[in-house]
Amino acid sequence: MELVNLILDLILVSVALWMIVVIRTSTLGSVFGKALSWISAGAIILGAAHLLETLTFQVFHLKDVALGELLHRLIVLAGFGSLVIGFLSLRQLRRT
Repeated sequence: MELVNLILDLILVSVALWMIVVIRTSTLGSVFGKALSWISAGAIILGAAHLLETLTFQVFHLKDVALGELLHRLIVLAGFGSLVIGFLSLRQLRRT
């Protein structure tokens, strides 16, 4: 099961990186492009959070599970924060 988790974590990060490539190669700019950049950053942070959690317990053998879970949740919170900034910045499109 550990290998499956690691593979899924790597897929999550790969998809997030793919999102950045798609956004950077598109001709979107202005408010919409910046919003998508924030949303993509949030996706990368969320994918990295899961990968880091897997590495924390399986590679670095962290014994303090509560600490590992706290770190994971703080990183996930940062990812959601980035998503929220991206989605909130889309509201500017209605004003223009």
